[in-house]
Amino acid sequence: IVGPFRLELSANLVRSMPEFFQYPLPHTSRAQRKDEVNGVKYHFDTKDRILENQRDFVEIGEHKSNYYGVSLASVKKIIDENKHAMLDCSSQAVRRITKYFHVAPLCILVRPESLQACSKITNGDRLDEMRGEMQRAEQAENFMYRKV
Repeated sequence: IVGPFRLELSANLVRSMPEFFQYPLPHTSRAQRKDEVNGVKYHFDTKDRILENQRDFVEIGEHKSNYYGVSLASVKKIIDENKHAMLDCSSQAVRRITKYFHVAPLCILVRPESLQACSKITNGDRLDEMRGEMQRAEQAENFMYRKV
């Protein structure tokens, strides 16, 4: 899902239709907290191991000096269960998934009429975030319509 409110929409799909949509279990290099169990919300790994195996990931990103990424294996597990893997990734990652799994991605582009429409929904909050989301959606639009 690309565009404003993408996180809310994807969470709603996973919550309301778990038989069709699921989040892949991400890997992270951040320290495991006391109450966390490896393999439940995250696969905990080292930065070095994530980077050494980056070809096995859909995409890797860095946040607060920690790496986060979704492995191709975790996406495959979801596909094997006849579900859609919900991903927040770049167009390049979508191409990688398409090539690796030989499946067409289901890309949803959310395109409100205007930033003002988003402003009404959020009561004027999060406008900078919505502006950025709309710009990313416009950039992704060509790629998605070409693929879908």
